[in-house]
Amino acid sequence: MKQRRSEIFFYLALAVLIVASCGGGARRAEQAPKRAPLSPFEQDLDYVRKGQFTHVYVISRPDGASLTRDDIAYLKANAHPETNMWVVTDEGRRAIAGTNFDWTPENFAALGKRFIVEDYTGR
Repeated sequence: MKQRRSEIFFYLALAVLIVASCGGGARRAEQAPKRAPLSPFEQDLDYVRKGQFTHVYVISRPDGASLTRDDIAYLKANAHPETNMWVVTDEGRRAIAGTNFDWTPENFAALGKRFIVEDYTGR
């Protein structure tokens, strides 16, 4: 009889723990702050970051205008030739580069003559 009571008590305690843990999780989920939706630029940046590149750079024109075909050709000609990924974003005003190769000082100097180059690595 004592063993039967012990079993009943054990299963009752287990049920209480399960119910209590489920209810607490629901309350925590309700209290979690809602995250603002990502902008198209942030979505594209997140896409490049998920590629797990060693370096992530964002390139834009100093005047804030959209990148032209000539700008894109200049970017590709003066960035490290083995840059793995390019994504044009922000309505064509910025390009995101994802690469596993170190850009040289010459790459940055050439690109800096025409563009703003921001290092988003680790941001």
